[in-house]
Amino acid sequence: MVQCCVHILLNILYVYMSSVVLRIYCFAGLTVLSKFSKMVGQSEKPNSTNENHINEQIEEGSKHRSGVLKRIRKCVMRNLFPNDRATSPTNKNITAETIEEKLLQKRYQDASKDLITLEHNICKLIDDKQREEKKLQLEMLYEKLENEVFQVIKKSITQVDLMEQSIKAILEQEIEDSQYIENSGNLTTNIGRPRKWRQKWKNVVKLSVQDRISQIPERPPGALKSSLSYTLGYLGRTCKNDLIYVVEALEQYYPDEFDVCNVYAQHYHQELKSIVENFEHEKKDIHLLLSWVFNIYPKKILNDAALVRHIDSTNLEPLLSQRKIREFEEYYLPYEVNSVRNWMNKSLDLEFELCNEDKEPVTLGEYYHSELQIDVIQIYNGGLKRAEEIRPELSKEISPLLAKELEAFLKRYKRVFEIYIKKNKSQQFFKAIVIANINCCRNFRDYINGKNIDLEAEMKQNMNLILQDFETLGNDILLKDLFLDLKEIFKKIMKRKSHRDHYESMIEIIKKTERHISPYNTLICPCYQNMMGKVHIHLVLEYVTRLLKKKVSIKNHNEQQNLATQICHTAALIEKFCSESNASWLNPLIHQLAEIISLKDVNAIQVEVAALANVYPDIEKKHIRALLHIKGDLSTEDVHTVLQILKTRNTENQHTNPSFFSLIKDC
Repeated sequence: MVQCCVHILLNILYVYMSSVVLRIYCFAGLTVLSKFSKMVGQSEKPNSTNENHINEQIEEGSKHRSGVLKRIRKCVMRNLFPNDRATSPTNKNITAETIEEKLLQKRYQDASKDLITLEHNICKLIDDKQREEKKLQLEMLYEKLENEVFQVIKKSITQVDLMEQSIKAILEQEIEDSQYIENSGNLTTNIGRPRKWRQKWKNVVKLSVQDRISQIPERPPGALKSSLSYTLGYLGRTCKNDLIYVVEALEQYYPDEFDVCNVYAQHYHQELKSIVENFEHEKKDIHLLLSWVFNIYPKKILNDAALVRHIDSTNLEPLLSQRKIREFEEYYLPYEVNSVRNWMNKSLDLEFELCNEDKEPVTLGEYYHSELQIDVIQIYNGGLKRAEEIRPELSKEISPLLAKELEAFLKRYKRVFEIYIKKNKSQQFFKAIVIANINCCRNFRDYINGKNIDLEAEMKQNMNLILQDFETLGNDILLKDLFLDLKEIFKKIMKRKSHRDHYESMIEIIKKTERHISPYNTLICPCYQNMMGKVHIHLVLEYVTRLLKKKVSIKNHNEQQNLATQICHTAALIEKFCSESNASWLNPLIHQLAEIISLKDVNAIQVEVAALANVYPDIEKKHIRALLHIKGDLSTEDVHTVLQILKTRNTENQHTNPSFFSLIKDC
């Protein structure tokens, strides 16, 4: 009974110990214990031949112990040599015919196991001739299983039938290869080992990917897409959809160590790399190619939500070599710049073709509108965006190049506009078209000075000067006839004696001006304010010029105050009419002149003159002298004293108002 317990204990130790050395020790222990039990059995035989009943009991006990030991030994042998299925009675039933039957039934895992067992059995055959015959038969069966299993793998990119059986069959062979390599000194398992079915699996996956990628359909006749666009579109869809299929349908059949998603991704990547590197391209296709390589493929395919957690894109080498990238970008930059230039010029030519047709411009809301600035800004931004789609660094490289093109376009726009206004003044919608272009010009200015464009300070200044000149040119056209008509009315102010007549003349001027500019409400708000600013400056300039040029001298202080009051009324009239002007800095001017006229004290006059000179730094002595001439009660010494104040004015605190008095000639 003790021996049986020891047997059982050794068997348990064997089962739970993976070390081959420990298993050998357990086996040796069992062998020694078996021999020892025989000796003990012999020593326990009864000496008395007369005690038959005892002999029978001893014999029965010996048989029982012998049976237990045999069963334990058999259990230990099964654990020591789990692959030695030749000792099992069922192994005798494994034949080529039974394996063929399992292949017909698509039981690939069972067929794989049986082939391994058959392989072991053949290795134990003594007869060399019989062993060689069996080997040939074995290899034929292996070839058949291999063909069927890997045919399933090859088709698995589109269907999953028999996937589980095929993968398990491969795993059986991989396990056997591992045991063969681990026990390389054991010559009983050397038929075709290692068979390397996992490596064959990778090769078959590669072939299946090549087949998928090579099935690019021909571009339909008349298709709008270019050949490259059509090809990349197909490749992108195929790659993305197939990899998603691998994740959703195939990955579940593979153990983790196969890393199936990354294996497929590597092969698809290599195929795409080969195509992209060797694609025959035209210059117009370079942007698409680079954008697909740097943007669409990594962001919209590999980084798709269904794939991003399954594919390690850091292990994928770049689709294009650095040499190819430099080569393509050297083509791309000048091509893109030239393309932007051509599209801008085409937009400009189209715009002035419409202008020459003398059709009323379209309106957007209440204002005349031109699509030119929309088209050009989209073209410009498109060039930057296309470069950024390739890589941000390329966008920075192309930005100053496109900025030069935009500046050149604005210069051309101004030249073409100048040609138009010289040739088409008689058109019915001439002024409407001018207004539409002024509005367009302002939209360009807003874009250039906005936050959505990155320009160097000098470049921005140059563009603004071009557009300011453009807008000034347009306003001059709109106001030229008005200013000519007003000139005659302003002359009346010089002839009329009463300053009350000045006020009435200004009412007439404003009414005429209002009638003239009423159609100009189709200017967008900033442009209308700018135009009204020019009207404002013109009215004030003409009035002040006439006031200073009128050689009147009033000695009576009450009359001086009355004159100042009438001047203030006139100023208020102008100010009210020009309330939408952007030249509000002119509003205090006439009032300040009236205040100087109304004052009696020289010191007070000095203070007002100093304040006037501080706000309008371009005022000169001749202007002050002409103003003081109206006050006929000032002595020459008083005038000199007042003029001296101009020498002491603080130039550091002067306002930055535009020039005004320098515009008055021959005062």
